[in-house]
Amino acid sequence: MSIVFTTNALLRPRFSGNEFTPTKWESPDAKAEFANKLCRFIAADFKEAMFTKTLYRRLSLCFGHIAHYADGTVMRSKAVRHSLPWPPS
Repeated sequence: MSIVFTTNALLRPRFSGNEFTPTKWESPDAKAEFANKLCRFIAADFKEAMFTKTLYRRLSLCFGHIAHYADGTVMRSKAVRHSLPWPPS
């Protein structure tokens, strides 16, 4: 089977602030830092240790409520566990 996508592509080139538009909420450099951290997290195959509270908060600002986060651990809610088959088949 051929590889369609390699996660190493997520790491090069790194994002820089000049690629983003400033808003009243966040600077271009902060947006670039978030993008780089998110890409590293994905490229590391979603390594739990890299999923920090800061990354969680920024993701939830982008996408709304994504999961429960407590004590450095992401937990699915009971509603999600009961409504979605897990693991997916």
